[in-house]
Amino acid sequence: MIDEADASRFLYWYPSGSLAAVMDSEVRARVQQNAAEVAAKYPLDLLRAKKQEMIDLVRSDAIPFFKQRGITITTISMFGGMSYENPEIQKAIDKTFIAQQEKVVNMARFEAQQKENERIELEATSLAERVRREAQGRGDAKVTEAKAEAQAIREVAQALAEAGRNPAFIQLRAIEVETARTTRWDGKYPLYYMGGGGGAGGPNLLLNVPAPQQSTVDGNPSLAPSPTTAPTQRG
Repeated sequence: MIDEADASRFLYWYPSGSLAAVMDSEVRARVQQNAAEVAAKYPLDLLRAKKQEMIDLVRSDAIPFFKQRGITITTISMFGGMSYENPEIQKAIDKTFIAQQEKVVNMARFEAQQKENERIELEATSLAERVRREAQGRGDAKVTEAKAEAQAIREVAQALAEAGRNPAFIQLRAIEVETARTTRWDGKYPLYYMGGGGGAGGPNLLLNVPAPQQSTVDGNPSLAPSPTTAPTQRG
């Protein structure tokens, strides 16, 4: 655009008075010149990353330069990316860009898979550690229980050994044995006796032992043996 205060200056530099013609010729050429200076500094592979540097140089040069000629440039920007006149160069650049993008994608997939593998390995390690600790806990519990049982056995044995040296304890045990014997006896005597007779190779004897019978002695009932039964010889 041309400010009213800059109209005389513009006409001084461009007597034709056509702003469109100046933009298509001189402004365009100046922009291309500055862009070419930046492009010449870098290899082709790095040039795509220098677009911001290129547009900054174009603005810093073109805007004040044409302001002195009565033209106010409000906007300079780049759109559509970089393109090359030779289509083969553009195809090669496109293939390179696609390959680079695929490399980035594959690297991202690899890193994601690596993270997943690390997660799985960490989870497996944690599970194994938990199982090991549980097994160790069960083993420790069994060892503690066995130690407690062994200690109890030792204490009982020690107590029995100490009690065995005590006469009162021996008498108490004798009373317990006699009590158990009398409690279990059913009041019956053996009816038969089986034994060997005549030395080695002699006949075996089976004796019919008579059961005791009640009799009265001095008016009181008592047990008296029945008449002796003759032994029965079994060959």
